Amino acid sequence: VLREAAAALSSTEQGLVLDATYSRRRHRDALRRDCALAGIPLCFIEARAPRRILHQRLRAREGRSGEVSDARIEDLTVVLWNWEPPNELPAADHLRISTHHSPEDTVSQALTALARRQATVAAAGTGG
Repeated sequence: VLREAAAALSSTEQGLVLDATYSRRRHRDALRRDCALAGIPLCFIEARAPRRILHQRLRAREGRSGEVSDARIEDLTVVLWNWEPPNELPAADHLRISTHHSPEDTVSQALTALARRQATVAAAGTGG
C-alpha cells in the first residue's frame, strides 16, 4: 500500500516519507525497483536504538490511546529476530541515525543527514 501511495504522490515533486520497518530485504528490493521504474529518488533512513530503549518505549506506550504506531512490546522479539540488515543498500542511499535521544533530536539528526546527502547529490549532479 505504501509503495502505491508513493508512486501516486511522486508526481507532486515533493519529498515523501514512508514510515515502515522495511525489515526484510525483499520489501526493500521491491520498493527500490518500483521507485527506479518510476524515476523516484530513494533514500533509506535506518533509525537505530539499543534494545533496552526500544523495550522502554514500547512499555511506556502500552495503554495509551491515540498512538500512531502499531508497534507493540509483544512484537519486539519477533521484529528483531526477523530483521535483515540492509547491507545491500548503497551507502549513498542509506543513512543511519541514532534514535536513543529525544524525538526532536532524532528528527534534527535525520533532517541534517538528508540535507547533507542532498548537497552531495547536487554537487555530484546525479539528481538522486
